[in-house]
Amino acid sequence: MVFLSTFCQDHEETCTRFPLSCPESCGEVNIPRELLDDHIQNHCPLAQIVCPYSIYGCSFKGPRNAVEEHCSQQTKEHLDFTAKSFTRYNEKLSEMEKTTRTLTTEKLSLQTQLDDQREALANAVRDMRVITTKVDHIDRTLSDHKNSLSGIQQKLVSLSNLPSIEQVSAQLEEFRQAIREHEVLITSLKREATRAVDNSRVAAGAEHGAAGSSSSRLDRHEHQLALHDINLAEQDIKIQMLEATSYEGMYIWKIDVWPKRLQEAKSGRTPSIYSPPFYVGRFGYKVCARAYPNGDGIGKDEYMSLFFVVMKGEYDALLPWPFHHKVTFRLLDQGGSADVTDSFRPDPNSSSFKKPTSDMNIASGCPTFVSHRTLRTRGYARDDTLFIKVTVDTGGQVY
Repeated sequence: MVFLSTFCQDHEETCTRFPLSCPESCGEVNIPRELLDDHIQNHCPLAQIVCPYSIYGCSFKGPRNAVEEHCSQQTKEHLDFTAKSFTRYNEKLSEMEKTTRTLTTEKLSLQTQLDDQREALANAVRDMRVITTKVDHIDRTLSDHKNSLSGIQQKLVSLSNLPSIEQVSAQLEEFRQAIREHEVLITSLKREATRAVDNSRVAAGAEHGAAGSSSSRLDRHEHQLALHDINLAEQDIKIQMLEATSYEGMYIWKIDVWPKRLQEAKSGRTPSIYSPPFYVGRFGYKVCARAYPNGDGIGKDEYMSLFFVVMKGEYDALLPWPFHHKVTFRLLDQGGSADVTDSFRPDPNSSSFKKPTSDMNIASGCPTFVSHRTLRTRGYARDDTLFIKVTVDTGGQVY
């Protein structure tokens, strides 16, 4: 029984449907506990509430029936409170709109500054990459220069023993004299061979042994003539090489019978021609120029293409690689000063400028050097001859 009494008491304190009387003593009874708060807030005439216009500034507070009477009697005051409140609201709204406009302007300005800074940062990053690449290239170049410094010093010492222009001229004259002597000897041998042939014809009826001796002697003469011809050709090549050697990084290539060369290129018979090889310095790079009279690649049929070729030379083991000197082509105007000029700097990553492993590297240069229309004007092809000046800027380096 005690347990049941305790249970009933606990249930009465928590049951949501348990009937209660209004705590404000308005006389309302049997109000379910779950609806008591709603009764006090919305229905109880004696519950203490504030004036509905308290948000506009009215400070009245009292029982619900008194508040209702207050509202009916204070209509004018409530309208004044409301008007003043709206006035303050409009002022604050204007201030907020002004502040919003200011903030919007500042936002746009900051956005513009941010975009500018982003662009500047991107440019700085790009410039930094370029600078880093250049620094790496400079480091590699410095390393190569350090590695070749001892060789350069040895070459500088050997420069004191270089032959002078007079000595080179003397060597050329010696070669020419040797050629003249070979020509005289060849002429003499030819006369002797002719006499031997005549004698062999006269002695055609002689003994078989004598005829065999004359034939053998004639064979020896012809073999000796062939050897002299080969020697003469070698001497001529040496003279051409000495005459073509450039000691200042400059060579002028004379191209004769230009109309014929252009026609042969158009027909496909001889698409390109090479200049004589020349050295850039006494112990420098061996190079030559290569021209396509009717153009090559993007210059086909409308331009003369002009290229630079690095060849296998005698002193490659002493030279820095890849070849890195600026090259300038100049078509000389024989009738004035309107030369056609183009230049390029070698790409260090191109196989055209690596140390040659065959007779010559792949040509590289200017596929649209000069148009055929330009070649027909002024004095570029006077007497059917072109002059092309090839300049290698060694930057003061001596080879």
